[in-house]
Amino acid sequence: MYKYFSLIIVFIVVFILSLNFGGSDLTIVDVWNNSELQEVFWDIRLPRVLNAVLIGCMLSVSGVAFQAVFQNPLVSPDLLGASSGAAMGTLLLLICGVTGIWLPVGALFSGGVVTVICVMLAWLINRRGKFNQLVLILTGILLSSMIVSFINILHYFMPDEGTLLGVTSFLMGSLNGLGYHDLMLQGIFGIPAIVMLFVFASRLNLLVLPVDILEIQGINTRILFVFVLLLASMAACTTVAIAGIIGWVSLIIPNLARMWVGGDHRTLLPFSALMGADFVLLADLLSRTITEVEIPIGILIGIIGAPLFLVIMAKNIKWEA
Repeated sequence: MYKYFSLIIVFIVVFILSLNFGGSDLTIVDVWNNSELQEVFWDIRLPRVLNAVLIGCMLSVSGVAFQAVFQNPLVSPDLLGASSGAAMGTLLLLICGVTGIWLPVGALFSGGVVTVICVMLAWLINRRGKFNQLVLILTGILLSSMIVSFINILHYFMPDEGTLLGVTSFLMGSLNGLGYHDLMLQGIFGIPAIVMLFVFASRLNLLVLPVDILEIQGINTRILFVFVLLLASMAACTTVAIAGIIGWVSLIIPNLARMWVGGDHRTLLPFSALMGADFVLLADLLSRTITEVEIPIGILIGIIGAPLFLVIMAKNIKWEA
């Protein structure tokens, strides 16, 4: 219980600091006495912080779900191409001038299609027809690399320099400019997805059992796998449509949370959500304060995430004599 309490304390502290510090520092007295600062607080600072919280929750929970379905701690929406596919779909819509609620819809569709293609290719590549986790991961990496190259080609079709700058910021992952309309989109697509995953937490625990045992117990594994992947993809792709590509969170946070509270998804899912919110909130705070120019949060998390994941792998490796 103290682990939850520690994360809650960190969340409260970072949340308050995020509201106070940024491009311009705000205090309660300043906001109370200045109408312009009130506008900055209510229209810019607060919705950005709330978006950061939800994005951290959704990325972490989607990572837990992906790892549960494939029974592999190295699997995440990033590695299987869901995030890059969602980014490509979102960019195509932006180039066509489509905005609003259709962005997460397009992101979900394109991200889901890429995930399905990745899984199908992994099955086809293996000659024996058995599911090979290593082949799955390598296929996801190759697909993601190909999609990123295609996204770079799209840069040449940007209608103007302003759109090009916006797309570049999107690909780096940024929370700049997020508002209440983005919270609404997360409420429509992302929040229901993670709530449903919480409801199915006990079913996720059953995925460690062999498929034949689950089918004997009357559980349709194919429907369960597809349903969980659909919910996880919905959460992950919604964040991509709103904030761009923010990597590592869906891979690192579930592994850290599992080291702390174990593999019971009834505990792991809410703990990962809280830890992910803390992580993204802290990263966003640092991106706005460590330099005079705001650093895209996707870049900062990439700098932090890569060495952190190496540490996690090193701690999980068991050397045999």
